[in-house]
Amino acid sequence: MRRFFLFRKTALNRAIAFYFGLVAILLWFCTPVSSAQENPRQLTVPRISGVFIKPVTGAPFSATVEVVSRQKLSDGSVFMLKTMNHISRDSAGRTHNESRRLVSDLYKQEPLLTEIHIYDPSTGLITHLDPFAFIAKQTRMHAPPVALARSVPDPNPNVLGSPVKQVDDLGTRVFQNLTLHGTRQSRDGGDSDEYWYSPDFSIFMRHKHQDPVWEQTVDITEFTPREPDPSDFAIPADYKIVDVAETLPGPDASGIYHVGNGVLPPQIIYAPDPKFTDEAAAARYSGVAGVSLIVDAQGNPQNVHMMNHLKMGLDEQALAAVKQYKFKPATFEGKPVPVEVNIAVKFRIYSP
Repeated sequence: MRRFFLFRKTALNRAIAFYFGLVAILLWFCTPVSSAQENPRQLTVPRISGVFIKPVTGAPFSATVEVVSRQKLSDGSVFMLKTMNHISRDSAGRTHNESRRLVSDLYKQEPLLTEIHIYDPSTGLITHLDPFAFIAKQTRMHAPPVALARSVPDPNPNVLGSPVKQVDDLGTRVFQNLTLHGTRQSRDGGDSDEYWYSPDFSIFMRHKHQDPVWEQTVDITEFTPREPDPSDFAIPADYKIVDVAETLPGPDASGIYHVGNGVLPPQIIYAPDPKFTDEAAAARYSGVAGVSLIVDAQGNPQNVHMMNHLKMGLDEQALAAVKQYKFKPATFEGKPVPVEVNIAVKFRIYSP
């Protein structure tokens, strides 16, 4: 319980002014589909997935996770942000995960805690603790949580049209008496992800992402392979429990499902690159277009439309590319279902 009391003393005065929850951010189904480097003109706060904790039994631990993000700016400098999280899992498979605010590398205190997640596989309950409002929101899950895209390796890197162009076996390394197995998955444009996995604890101890603009690392730096403090899985007495409900996946009023809670996402099997217009190429104009679509039960894109817009004719090029995509359909309980997804289409310009 000690972390809750320390947080209340140090952070409540800032709670009114700032609320930032990494896990509460709208999740996008994203894939790199362009062929070049985005020209960074402004500092960006990235979205970074932390460590996914599989709710397995008989492998208890507690750990500290360090997250570092480095953005390479056009003037040659580097913009760096960092955070840390406490995670744990007990012998029953219950998991504890945190979200904290990304802060400057000059900030020396523990980053502000924004949310705590507790999952109990025996009851199917996932609990979101809000340390600002002292509320515990509970939802009964139909299926165990699944890892976010790119936080673990692509399980199907060799399917036709996969964005993964090369898979390298990095061999093994030893971390705190644990043997880790390494894999690197590379894509076009200098984009790669490196993963180091502990089969003994069913967890990725390290994830490193690199592309022409970003370098992001998620590292477990302190690992204790024993039963964690029981308070990690308890709701504090002064928290109000709200929204206790059973969530069963089902289509909305239009017959469309949504990824998560047992609905597995579609997988891209063919994704042509978008084309630059002559005007955008001449102006060296680049950016990211947000495209929303329905992937039907046959894996075809439907109702493709823009969510945010680019200039110089790139909207039309993004739509034209996405309309040619082919997918392995989303599934629920093994059956194909139509789902709504969002895709980030990146137009980047490489410098020689």
